[in-house]
Amino acid sequence: MSPEPRRIAVFGGVYSNHLALAAAIEDAATRGADALYCLGDLGAFGPNPDRVFPLLLDADVQVLRGNYDDSIARGLDDCQCGYTDPRDNRFARLSYRYTFRNTAETWRRWLGRLPGEIRLEVNDTRVLMCHGSPAA
Repeated sequence: MSPEPRRIAVFGGVYSNHLALAAAIEDAATRGADALYCLGDLGAFGPNPDRVFPLLLDADVQVLRGNYDDSIARGLDDCQCGYTDPRDNRFARLSYRYTFRNTAETWRRWLGRLPGEIRLEVNDTRVLMCHGSPAA
């Protein structure tokens, strides 16, 4: 069993931005992070959703499933974002459909296997990582 990390980096809301993700991973390494964690929402908004997954795997980032990831994995009609403004919902649907069409089936299955939460101990502190709320 590997020892618990002493210094971690936590981020989320990748939103298909592989360039920002690569910069975040590099910054975490520069700062001496022992482990990296992503709180989900890997797709949406950016033009190349499939480019984020190899970066996460190559950097050994532990990823949990966000609502967007869950929707893509299960082939739902929308992102489960819960927008109340009809305009927000319209743009969210456009982005979701694009992301779904441009996420390879292999990655959709991978998203479906991600955990809904991550629990660990860091420097004698118990940590619960989740997307949104532990009650959701």
